[in-house]
Amino acid sequence: MVAVDVSVLEHEATGIAKSIVGLYAACKELRPDMDVVGMHRDGLKSIVDGVLRDVKVGQMLPRRLWRTFAIPSFCLRSRPEYIHFPWNGRVAPATFGATTITTIHDVLPLTIQNFFSSEEEEARYRDRLQRDISRTAILITDSDFSRTQIEQQFTLRHEPFVIPLATSWARRQETTATSQDYFVYVGGYVERKGLEILLETFLEARRQNQLSSSLFLTGKPRFISKRFAELLSESIKAGIVFEKGYVEDDELIEIVAGAKALVYLSQYEGFGLPPLEAMTVGCPVVTTRGTSLPEVCGDAVCYVDPGDPRSVIAALREIEQSRSRREELKTKGLARSKMFSWAKSATMFLSLLNQEGK
Repeated sequence: MVAVDVSVLEHEATGIAKSIVGLYAACKELRPDMDVVGMHRDGLKSIVDGVLRDVKVGQMLPRRLWRTFAIPSFCLRSRPEYIHFPWNGRVAPATFGATTITTIHDVLPLTIQNFFSSEEEEARYRDRLQRDISRTAILITDSDFSRTQIEQQFTLRHEPFVIPLATSWARRQETTATSQDYFVYVGGYVERKGLEILLETFLEARRQNQLSSSLFLTGKPRFISKRFAELLSESIKAGIVFEKGYVEDDELIEIVAGAKALVYLSQYEGFGLPPLEAMTVGCPVVTTRGTSLPEVCGDAVCYVDPGDPRSVIAALREIEQSRSRREELKTKGLARSKMFSWAKSATMFLSLLNQEGK
């Protein structure tokens, strides 16, 4: 039995939620007899039918005490062979003989300047992750960039294993979408994603009549900064930017496949799932060379310098006006996306379990 902390699936699907479902769905295809149990406290929002047996444990416990008491209690009763904590650590204090697997997708808070409000806050973050790592037998991360950062920042018992993410969109390349006059951003409303720079650049390009397309923002809206709120309000009133909010995958695939390009100006990523999803459905990608993104995108995308608005505008203008450039990026992106699959990642994951079990 592999027990998995799936509490992240209690929320709207994020990249981490998608990675859990994608990995274990592929594992079940390769090993139909594999018994995967998902432990959680509340109801799940992500679909896990046929992927794992979801089991509610410790519903009466306060959320802050759930991992401390509910997961050890489950392990004591059920005695899983492995237990997986895939949500950036949060490892339970006791697993009663189960081999502990931990996925740390990134340690970006230690990479981003001025991320923490105080030295004490940074120390708490470091202490928590070091404790999780010390409790872990198999440590997994998403990219070589993240592996290097983890090795530099923490004391390790074992070298981290890199298992890249993938996307289930690969099975759904044929969409009914037709190209429309818009660019799209996919992801969270988070400062490190470069959304303020994106809005400033896009608004300026439209003012100067260098672009005619609109911009769609997908993701759950939230406050980033006063400046971002002002830019967003101005852009929406001008009919330049349209907020789509959180969008389920079925609709999101259509939006991305129909866009002129995905514009993803993030400078800090542990992997970078939205560019891979976009390439998979034939959507050109404009992004940065920050952190892990070149590992995912290779030479299949248009790289820009987010600190140079002219480079961003020039790239968007070329893609908007040149069908041949869009086709070039589409072809390269589709080829690049085939390097990533959940079957490959699941094979690597199962190999780790087999090695540990010997």
